Amino acid sequence: HAAERSQQAATLRAAIGRLTPRRRVPTQLLLQGFTTQEIATLLTTTEPTARNLAYRGVEELRAVMAGRDETETTDD
Repeated sequence: HAAERSQQAATLRAAIGRLTPRRRVPTQLLLQGFTTQEIATLLTTTEPTARNLAYRGVEELRAVMAGRDETETTDD
C-alpha cells in the first residue's frame, strides 16, 4: 500500500503543477486546511473569488486523479 500511496502522491503533485498559477495557490491553501475566507485574506481578493478558484482547482485535481484529463483553459 505504501507504493500505491507514493504513486498517488506523485500524481497529485504533478496534477497540482498543471493547474494555472491563479488556481494553484488557492487550491494548495484549501488542501492545507485554510478556509476560503483565510485564502481571500492572504491573496487580497474576495471570498467568492478565492472559493471559486480553489474549488475549480480541486475539481481539476479530481478529474486528473480519476484518470480524466478535463483541464479547463479558462481561469474564472
